[in-house]
Amino acid sequence: MEIEIPEVKPETEILCPLTAVPGKPEAFLNYGIEQSCGANMAFDAEACTCVPSPVATEEETCDPDVLLFFPFDEDLNDKSCNRASATQTSEESVTLVNDAERGTVAFFAGASSLHVGFIYNYFADQFITEWSVSVWVKRTGDSSGIAGVINNGDCIGSPSFDIHVGNGEVSLSSIATDGISQLAMTDAAQILQDDWEHLTMVYDGTTLTMFVNGVEASSIPASGNIENTQCAMNIGAMHAGTEYFQGYMDDIYIYRRALTADEVTAFANQ
Repeated sequence: MEIEIPEVKPETEILCPLTAVPGKPEAFLNYGIEQSCGANMAFDAEACTCVPSPVATEEETCDPDVLLFFPFDEDLNDKSCNRASATQTSEESVTLVNDAERGTVAFFAGASSLHVGFIYNYFADQFITEWSVSVWVKRTGDSSGIAGVINNGDCIGSPSFDIHVGNGEVSLSSIATDGISQLAMTDAAQILQDDWEHLTMVYDGTTLTMFVNGVEASSIPASGNIENTQCAMNIGAMHAGTEYFQGYMDDIYIYRRALTADEVTAFANQ
């Protein structure tokens, strides 16, 4: 009796929708539109994302545990080991100013934001189940609408991660994973207008938690790998050109792990 062996079909290769631009290592085409990874970054076609490019600079110390760190002391760029750059998205530039409480900080005029190409396609095939974002914010001006603080979305669908301030003196955070049918968003947490507030979102693979000034303010069950988007990270807008943040920011930390409650408290006491 002849046994028929079923044909094993090869897995379909997932093609990168982004393509390199000849002669411009820092640039790529996203559906035909040329975009930049930013200074000290290069597009890696095989990885389908932006990666740090080798640059000859003076020896600098950095914490390998930190994915991105924006202290806003000397310039607007990342000071983690990745040295990602932040580019302006509007003629109404984000500027460095002196603050009586926190020293040099970034000022967002409500018509400008920063674009960080390092996060383009970052979550693709990474299977990331932990993520933390920490930031000092001081919201000024009109608080009647939504304004983006830090996210990587709204250019194509919902962001993978997000912290924004809502209608009124509140802040919310969200995460998108392959384990939930829709975006998981924390309840609104009360914050003060015209005052420095420390905001932290922590995703540990089972729960998304929002902290305000080191204290847990809201949490929601969430699980799975963080979904990918082909979007840059936005600082100060929901997406470049929309829902701008007006006010000040300082000391943005992003970790590819879940911060502990003690670590969140320590950041809030800095």
